[in-house]
Amino acid sequence: MAQTWHAAIETPDGTELWQVAGDDAMRVANGQPDVTISDATAAQTFPCDLKGSAPLHQTSPQGHLPARARLMTLGAVADSLNWDGIVLVLLPDSAHWTHVSAGEAISTLGTLTPALARQLGAEGHLDQAAMDEVMTRPERLTAALFARPDMALSHLVGADLAAAKRWWLGQQIRVVGDGALAQAFVDALMTQGAPVMQIGREAATSRGLVSLAH
Repeated sequence: MAQTWHAAIETPDGTELWQVAGDDAMRVANGQPDVTISDATAAQTFPCDLKGSAPLHQTSPQGHLPARARLMTLGAVADSLNWDGIVLVLLPDSAHWTHVSAGEAISTLGTLTPALARQLGAEGHLDQAAMDEVMTRPERLTAALFARPDMALSHLVGADLAAAKRWWLGQQIRVVGDGALAQAFVDALMTQGAPVMQIGREAATSRGLVSLAH
Protein backbone atom coordinates (compact mmCIF):
# COMPACT_ATOMS: atom_id res chain seq x y z
CA MET A 1 0.00 0.00 0.00
CA ALA A 2 1.16 3.57 -0.71
CA GLN A 3 3.13 5.37 1.98
CA THR A 4 0.20 7.76 2.48
CA TRP A 5 -3.32 6.49 1.88
CA HIS A 6 -6.91 7.14 2.90
CA ALA A 7 -9.60 4.96 4.42
CA ALA A 8 -13.35 5.54 4.54
CA ILE A 9 -15.10 4.04 7.56
CA GLU A 10 -18.86 3.76 7.31
CA THR A 11 -20.76 4.37 10.56
CA PRO A 12 -24.46 4.87 11.38
CA ASP A 13 -23.72 8.61 11.66
CA GLY A 14 -22.03 8.86 8.27
CA THR A 15 -18.66 8.17 6.70
CA GLU A 16 -15.42 8.99 8.49
CA LEU A 17 -12.36 9.71 6.35
CA TRP A 18 -8.93 8.85 7.73
CA GLN A 19 -5.43 9.50 6.41
CA VAL A 20 -2.72 6.95 7.16
CA ALA A 21 0.93 7.94 6.81
CA GLY A 22 3.55 5.52 8.06
CA ASP A 23 2.79 4.71 11.69
CA ASP A 24 0.24 7.49 12.13
CA ALA A 25 -3.46 7.74 11.28
CA MET A 26 -5.79 10.69 11.77
CA ARG A 27 -9.24 11.84 10.72
CA VAL A 28 -9.30 14.30 7.82
CA ALA A 29 -11.93 16.27 5.94
CA ASN A 30 -10.92 15.45 2.37
CA GLY A 31 -9.27 12.70 0.37
CA GLN A 32 -10.00 9.88 -2.04
CA PRO A 33 -10.39 6.61 -0.10
CA ASP A 34 -8.13 3.73 -1.08
CA VAL A 35 -9.86 1.36 1.36
CA THR A 36 -13.47 1.31 2.57
CA ILE A 37 -14.37 -0.28 5.91
CA SER A 38 -18.02 -1.16 5.43
CA ASP A 39 -20.66 -3.71 6.42
CA ALA A 40 -21.83 -3.56 2.79
CA THR A 41 -18.71 -5.52 1.84
CA ALA A 42 -19.27 -9.27 1.47
CA ALA A 43 -18.78 -10.86 4.87
CA GLN A 44 -16.00 -13.29 5.68
CA THR A 45 -16.45 -16.17 8.11
CA PHE A 46 -14.87 -17.07 11.45
CA PRO A 47 -12.11 -17.98 12.09
CA CYS A 48 -10.38 -15.30 10.06
CA ASP A 49 -7.32 -13.07 10.00
CA LEU A 50 -8.17 -9.85 11.85
CA LYS A 51 -6.64 -7.79 9.05
CA GLY A 52 -9.43 -6.94 6.62
CA SER A 53 -12.11 -4.41 5.73
CA ALA A 54 -15.18 -6.68 5.69
CA PRO A 55 -17.53 -7.75 8.49
CA LEU A 56 -17.19 -11.26 9.89
CA HIS A 57 -20.07 -13.76 10.02
CA GLN A 58 -20.52 -16.58 12.51
CA THR A 59 -22.98 -19.46 12.14
CA SER A 60 -22.76 -21.13 15.56
CA PRO A 61 -23.71 -19.38 17.68
CA GLN A 62 -25.32 -17.00 15.20
CA GLY A 63 -23.52 -13.68 15.22
CA HIS A 64 -21.45 -11.14 13.36
CA LEU A 65 -18.64 -8.67 13.92
CA PRO A 66 -19.22 -5.34 12.12
CA ALA A 67 -16.39 -4.14 9.89
CA ARG A 68 -15.46 -1.18 12.08
CA ALA A 69 -15.56 -3.36 15.23
CA ARG A 70 -13.18 -5.74 13.44
CA LEU A 71 -10.87 -2.80 12.75
CA MET A 72 -10.97 -1.68 16.39
CA THR A 73 -10.34 -5.24 17.55
CA LEU A 74 -7.26 -5.32 15.32
CA GLY A 75 -6.16 -1.98 16.77
CA ALA A 76 -6.57 -3.25 20.33
CA VAL A 77 -4.00 -6.00 19.73
CA ALA A 78 -1.79 -4.24 17.17
CA ASP A 79 1.06 -3.95 19.68
CA SER A 80 1.10 -7.70 20.34
CA LEU A 81 -0.22 -9.74 17.42
CA ASN A 82 0.65 -13.05 19.13
CA TRP A 83 -1.64 -12.09 22.00
CA ASP A 84 -4.43 -14.49 23.02
CA GLY A 85 -7.52 -13.27 24.82
CA ILE A 86 -10.79 -11.38 24.48
CA VAL A 87 -11.36 -7.95 22.97
CA LEU A 88 -14.59 -6.22 23.95
CA VAL A 89 -15.52 -3.44 21.53
CA LEU A 90 -18.24 -1.06 22.71
CA LEU A 91 -19.88 0.70 19.78
CA PRO A 92 -22.66 3.25 20.40
CA ASP A 93 -25.38 0.63 19.75
CA SER A 94 -23.74 -2.75 20.32
CA ALA A 95 -21.04 -4.61 22.22
CA HIS A 96 -18.81 -7.27 20.68
CA TRP A 97 -16.82 -9.86 22.64
CA THR A 98 -14.28 -11.43 20.27
CA HIS A 99 -11.82 -14.20 21.02
CA VAL A 100 -8.51 -13.33 19.38
CA SER A 101 -5.55 -15.66 19.04
CA ALA A 102 -2.29 -14.87 17.22
CA GLY A 103 -3.89 -12.26 14.97
CA GLU A 104 -6.99 -14.32 14.17
CA ALA A 105 -10.60 -13.68 15.16
CA ILE A 106 -11.82 -17.05 16.48
CA SER A 107 -15.38 -16.39 17.65
CA THR A 108 -17.63 -13.55 18.75
CA LEU A 109 -20.68 -12.67 20.82
CA GLY A 110 -22.68 -9.49 20.27
CA THR A 111 -25.11 -7.77 22.63
CA LEU A 112 -27.27 -4.64 22.60
CA THR A 113 -26.13 -3.38 25.99
CA PRO A 114 -24.87 0.04 24.74
CA ALA A 115 -28.18 0.71 22.95
CA LEU A 116 -30.16 -0.29 26.04
CA ALA A 117 -27.96 1.85 28.27
CA ARG A 118 -28.54 4.87 26.05
CA GLN A 119 -32.29 4.33 25.84
CA LEU A 120 -32.54 3.99 29.62
CA GLY A 121 -30.24 6.92 30.32
CA ALA A 122 -27.96 4.61 32.30
CA GLU A 123 -25.10 6.64 33.73
CA GLY A 124 -22.90 6.90 36.80
CA HIS A 125 -20.45 4.45 38.32
CA LEU A 126 -20.57 0.70 38.78
CA ASP A 127 -22.39 -0.52 41.88
CA GLN A 128 -21.06 -4.00 42.57
CA ALA A 129 -24.08 -5.19 44.56
CA ALA A 130 -26.45 -4.18 41.76
CA MET A 131 -24.19 -5.81 39.17
CA ASP A 132 -23.91 -9.02 41.19
CA GLU A 133 -27.69 -9.19 41.66
CA VAL A 134 -28.27 -9.52 37.92
CA MET A 135 -25.06 -11.32 37.03
CA THR A 136 -25.93 -14.19 39.36
CA ARG A 137 -29.62 -14.14 38.43
CA PRO A 138 -29.95 -12.67 34.92
CA GLU A 139 -33.66 -13.50 34.86
CA ARG A 140 -34.00 -10.63 37.36
CA LEU A 141 -32.88 -8.00 34.83
CA THR A 142 -36.21 -6.44 33.87
CA ALA A 143 -37.49 -6.49 37.45
CA ALA A 144 -34.26 -4.94 38.71
CA LEU A 145 -34.44 -2.21 36.06
CA PHE A 146 -37.99 -1.41 37.16
CA ALA A 147 -37.21 -1.43 40.89
CA ARG A 148 -33.97 0.56 40.73
CA PRO A 149 -33.73 2.56 37.49
CA ASP A 150 -30.88 4.55 39.05
CA MET A 151 -28.82 1.33 38.99
CA ALA A 152 -29.53 0.55 35.33
CA LEU A 153 -25.88 0.81 34.28
CA SER A 154 -24.80 -1.79 36.82
CA HIS A 155 -27.74 -4.08 36.06
CA LEU A 156 -27.04 -4.03 32.33
CA VAL A 157 -23.33 -4.70 32.79
CA GLY A 158 -24.13 -7.60 35.11
CA ALA A 159 -26.48 -9.12 32.54
CA ASP A 160 -23.90 -8.69 29.79
CA LEU A 161 -21.17 -10.37 31.82
CA ALA A 162 -23.52 -13.26 32.58
CA ALA A 163 -24.30 -13.73 28.88
CA ALA A 164 -20.64 -13.52 27.86
CA LYS A 165 -19.16 -15.52 30.72
CA ARG A 166 -17.70 -18.28 28.57
CA TRP A 167 -15.89 -15.62 26.50
CA TRP A 168 -14.20 -13.68 29.29
CA LEU A 169 -13.75 -16.18 32.15
CA GLY A 170 -10.08 -17.02 32.59
CA GLN A 171 -9.02 -14.71 29.75
CA GLN A 172 -6.97 -11.56 29.32
CA ILE A 173 -9.32 -8.79 28.20
CA ARG A 174 -8.93 -5.53 26.32
CA VAL A 175 -11.90 -3.16 26.39
CA VAL A 176 -12.31 -0.72 23.50
CA GLY A 177 -14.61 2.13 24.44
CA ASP A 178 -15.07 5.48 26.12
CA GLY A 179 -17.26 6.98 28.80
CA ALA A 180 -19.22 5.60 31.74
CA LEU A 181 -20.24 2.30 30.15
CA ALA A 182 -16.67 1.36 29.16
CA GLN A 183 -15.42 2.25 32.63
CA ALA A 184 -18.20 0.19 34.19
CA PHE A 185 -17.18 -2.85 32.14
CA VAL A 186 -13.53 -2.40 33.13
CA ASP A 187 -14.48 -2.10 36.81
CA ALA A 188 -16.86 -5.07 36.61
CA LEU A 189 -14.28 -7.34 35.00
CA MET A 190 -11.71 -6.31 37.60
CA THR A 191 -14.11 -7.35 40.38
CA GLN A 192 -14.13 -10.80 38.76
CA GLY A 193 -10.34 -10.98 38.90
CA ALA A 194 -9.90 -10.60 35.15
CA PRO A 195 -6.73 -8.91 33.84
CA VAL A 196 -8.11 -6.01 31.81
CA MET A 197 -6.87 -2.90 30.02
CA GLN A 198 -8.79 -0.16 28.19
CA ILE A 199 -8.23 1.67 24.92
CA GLY A 200 -10.37 4.44 23.40
CA ARG A 201 -12.26 3.90 20.14
CA GLU A 202 -10.32 6.60 18.26
CA ALA A 203 -6.98 5.14 19.35
CA ALA A 204 -8.07 1.61 18.44
CA THR A 205 -9.26 2.79 15.02
CA SER A 206 -5.97 4.61 14.37
CA ARG A 207 -3.86 1.62 15.40
CA GLY A 208 -6.06 -0.72 13.37
CA LEU A 209 -5.62 1.33 10.21
CA VAL A 210 -1.85 1.48 10.64
CA SER A 211 -1.80 -2.28 11.19
CA LEU A 212 -3.72 -2.87 7.94
CA ALA A 213 -0.80 -1.50 5.97
CA HIS A 214 1.80 -3.79 7.55
